[in-house]
Amino acid sequence: MSWEGPKKDIEIEYKPAAGKHLAVFAGDFNQSDVYRIQHIYSNLTEMPSNICDWDKESNTNLTSDIYQTMSAFWGNVVEINLAKNFIRRIPDINCLERLDRLDLSDNHIIHVSNSSFNKLSRLRYLFLERNQIRYFDINVFSAPQLNIFLANLSNNFIKTLDISNMVSSNPFCHIDYSNNKITKLVNENFVLDFNNPPGPGFVTVKGNQIKEFPNVMKLLNLDNWQQMGVFMSFGFDFRDIPLHCDCNVEPFRELAEFLINVLWLEYMNVTCASPPEYAGIPLAQLKVDKLVCNVSQEQGCTTPECTCVDKPFEDTMYINCANSNLKEMPNIPESVHSKFISLNVSGNNIQTIKNETYLSRVKTLDVSHNDLKEISEDVIKLLEENCTMLNISNNPKITKLPRIIQYRPKCSTQMNNLLVHCGCDTLWIETWLKLNACSTDHMFKCNIPAIGVKQATNFKEADLKCSEQTDVIVVASTISTGLLLMIMIGFIVHKLKYELLILYLRLIRRKGDAAMPKFTHHVFISYNEKEDHIREWIMKSLNPRLLESGYTTFIASQDAQYGAERNDEVISAIQNSRHFLIVLSENYLRKADEGIRSWTENEWKYGWHNFRVCPYKNIVLVNFDHMKPSDVKHPAINAYLRVGCTVDFKNLDRNIMDDIENKLGGAAQNNKHKKSIFLCKASFIARPSHESSTQLDDADFENILESDDVNDGQVNLTYI
Repeated sequence: MSWEGPKKDIEIEYKPAAGKHLAVFAGDFNQSDVYRIQHIYSNLTEMPSNICDWDKESNTNLTSDIYQTMSAFWGNVVEINLAKNFIRRIPDINCLERLDRLDLSDNHIIHVSNSSFNKLSRLRYLFLERNQIRYFDINVFSAPQLNIFLANLSNNFIKTLDISNMVSSNPFCHIDYSNNKITKLVNENFVLDFNNPPGPGFVTVKGNQIKEFPNVMKLLNLDNWQQMGVFMSFGFDFRDIPLHCDCNVEPFRELAEFLINVLWLEYMNVTCASPPEYAGIPLAQLKVDKLVCNVSQEQGCTTPECTCVDKPFEDTMYINCANSNLKEMPNIPESVHSKFISLNVSGNNIQTIKNETYLSRVKTLDVSHNDLKEISEDVIKLLEENCTMLNISNNPKITKLPRIIQYRPKCSTQMNNLLVHCGCDTLWIETWLKLNACSTDHMFKCNIPAIGVKQATNFKEADLKCSEQTDVIVVASTISTGLLLMIMIGFIVHKLKYELLILYLRLIRRKGDAAMPKFTHHVFISYNEKEDHIREWIMKSLNPRLLESGYTTFIASQDAQYGAERNDEVISAIQNSRHFLIVLSENYLRKADEGIRSWTENEWKYGWHNFRVCPYKNIVLVNFDHMKPSDVKHPAINAYLRVGCTVDFKNLDRNIMDDIENKLGGAAQNNKHKKSIFLCKASFIARPSHESSTQLDDADFENILESDDVNDGQVNLTYI
């Protein structure tokens, strides 16, 4: 409490002629006193008109002297108890700045406004139980000034509860909504502040009409379940509600089991009311595989033709549209619980499977006993990622299979009762069906020219006369092919000179037990130092892993000596490193300010030339931004993306570090030859004969490398 001593009572005076009630005090106001207005078991229909001067009607002017006299008291009123009257509304009473307790229980209040007491920072107790409240504004309890400890709104007629009225900006003890008519929880504009989380506190919603648990992720606009941690110090009592136990409660089942069995929080012992087979069973005792959802037409299921059942435990929505007279593929509802789809459309009249994007999420697809004319390569590609069972059996109009189907496991594709044309253009079928054994019941039959029908597993090239038919074609095509090859070779040599150079250099690399010079560093790491996310990955992941595996590394940004000429440091480090490792990004070769050559561009030039002149050097390219050759204008790097030792961040096996080490050849291999047999360096020495500006482009660089100045591993360049 913010006061000491007893409370003095302010009385209620009836004004029958005016139809008003006034709060009056017989004595004088004393600043050191606190006051209480208490009038219970009476016939008040409004709060006293002169409290905070809320009643502005003209007939109150008859008692303006009382209004003026009582205005001094409102700042010292600490309690109002008007329980068990007939009061119908709560006016703006924010002038009662020291109000600690407001009891309006057992009245006829219908609406609670979020502006009636939102500034009363000392209000701790609010009693509104057993009224007729139907309308409850948002943000009644989440106003930042409020510090309500206990609020009782039980036994009213509230139907919808906004999440902003289940939390408070500040800690609270208990908000009680028990025995209302609440059917759902909503969120109009409440946003969680993870830097300043609400509460904590305890909220009772027991005895309401909530049948379906809300989707908390959607209700609170969360990105992941970990963000629910801000509510770990809250308590929510949902007992005695007619809960329908389906897939919507699946995320809470494990939580309820933990809170009951580990933390002994009995209020989480929520019991299912439906479906009938689960009635009376505590949610925490339900088997998780029993929690499913039947998706309705309003939710996107094509009904009554289909049944759509969502099973979050299997991360799959099962859609069954078998024997439903469908002429096209059905609509696929969106699931908030499951990623994958199991679709059965067998026994219909579907002629075409469109290239729908949802096919990439299909785990099983049954289109048997339909009227399909073909199954396209695009459809097979979409099914390639996740589809573990495809059934296209009993579609008599399918006479041709797309060649890409051979990349599917044979036993995961059912094709019985199909009659497929097997000719010289489908010899791949023989190879495919020999790869692994599978039940012949799954296989189609071949219609072979001049022979007839055979089981597909018995189809052989010998059944055809492909060689006799192609003799003339082979002779004619050989001549034309020879001419074409001559033209193509010339074109390839011209267009792919970098690719051919890289392949040649890799072919002549010295390996095994050949004498190898001693290198100061195993790996020189080159990257754009302005890209923070790449620097963080190198410093926290790549470099520690290489050092742990026994490699020595050089990174210019951290290993170059302070005050030294950076170009000289970089040239020396690259010369004394066996491997030149590039972390390639979109901005790797971007020019510095005012067109000045970037550090990475210089590093690439030095590293590339060392690779060219020294048979022990190696380049490893880590494709950080998943760049395609067409994304890179630099011809040598473009070529390296095509044929080089690249490590791609699209690596689905998550073994990027292992892949990098494999490309480096392993630290043990790099450390085999410690004796310096000879020096293998491509030196960069400034000579007046080839002074150039910072605008030296790729053609200039290549001309210099191919000039007479390239002699015995010596390259003479000047960078101004």
